[in-house]
Amino acid sequence: MPDTPSKRYGVAAIGSAGRFDIEIDEAIDSPSEIQMGIATAEWSFRFNLSARTEVARINSFLKEQAGKTVFSESVIGSFLGAPVFLIKDDEFADRFWLRASAAGQVVDFVLAGDDLAEFTDALVQAARQLQS
Repeated sequence: MPDTPSKRYGVAAIGSAGRFDIEIDEAIDSPSEIQMGIATAEWSFRFNLSARTEVARINSFLKEQAGKTVFSESVIGSFLGAPVFLIKDDEFADRFWLRASAAGQVVDFVLAGDDLAEFTDALVQAARQLQS
């Protein structure tokens, strides 16, 4: 059992579209500590963001890279100290990966087709709430 109590977070923004629910949370005692939670019926992933502005930057990356068949990647956060990447596939125009890796361990979530559209819609909703 850890010696330090776990942080308490409050919801700063949410977005929901199709299978995807996205929640942006801020630490109650330290609003500069931000997390993004992504949930579907099949999987969920929660990781740290460096700032609220990361949500808008992720949206921009998705828009800029959509429809292209060129490899591109962006660090969008961290998971237990490992970088979290959003990676644009160079084989399919509508496929991205959400990836965290360190010490030879990798977790990948594929975002393609309808899933990509729903993820993007949910992210846009959360980004709008953060701006208001």
